[in-house]
Amino acid sequence: MRNIKRHLFVPPNIRQNAYNDCALPIALGQTISQPYIAVYMTEQLKPVPGLKVLEIGTRSGYQTAILAALGCEVYSIELLEELASGAICSNG
Repeated sequence: MRNIKRHLFVPPNIRQNAYNDCALPIALGQTISQPYIAVYMTEQLKPVPGLKVLEIGTRSGYQTAILAALGCEVYSIELLEELASGAICSNG
C-alpha cells in the first residue's frame, strides 16, 4: 500500500485529501474506495504472486494497482469509457 501513490488516482483538485481514510469522488458519480476498504478487500483475497484476478469495475484503477504490485495478474473491466480512459495502468 505504501508504494501505491493514491494521489495519482484522484482528480487534481482533491489531491490534498488523497491520503485521508475516506472515499473520494473521481468521475461520473463514482468514487475511489477509502484505503481501509482497499486493504480489507485485498486481505480477503489473500493474494499471492501469479494469482489471476478478474476485477469488474476498474473505476480509478487503485485496487488494480495494489493487486498488480503484489504480483497478481489482474484483468480489469470498466464499462464507463471516461473511467476506463482515466484509470492508471501498471505492469507492476
